[in-house]
Amino acid sequence: MLVGELIVDPYVMFGTSAPSARSLFVYEHFKETRWVGAPEEWIRPRMQESTLSDRSGSDPDPVRGLLWRFARISMRQYAIRSGKDNNDPAARRILDSPAWPRLREILQRHGRLETPDRLSAAGSKSDWFHLVAGVEFLNPASALRDSTKVILNELGVGTE
Repeated sequence: MLVGELIVDPYVMFGTSAPSARSLFVYEHFKETRWVGAPEEWIRPRMQESTLSDRSGSDPDPVRGLLWRFARISMRQYAIRSGKDNNDPAARRILDSPAWPRLREILQRHGRLETPDRLSAAGSKSDWFHLVAGVEFLNPASALRDSTKVILNELGVGTE
């Protein structure tokens, strides 16, 4: 697929295929967006499977698929909100999953799930959940910290 202009963040990972782009811009929060002159050279090293490689969310282990979803969400928003007033379908899909209690327990035990005190703008009181360093769960195994490897090993994801 040929794309005229592709705007990505520095953490983007492509699977086994990626679009061809005439222009590539790398956007970093609070920094200037930079143009990359040779898009293919920037994209090629990022064409690998992430550690949580089932990108469809249909992983045989629902906890792994849920972690992948949560990691992706954590890249675009700080925390997800629980409660009946939450109308964010992506957050609802995570928090309503039968696998959420197990994932929550594992992440809390390893200090990777924070529950920040935040006031909701409207509606009833809600709990918020923040995945600490969520992008790490999307990195290739070679780039993982030991603390992340422990969690993934507990979930049965090979990191060697």
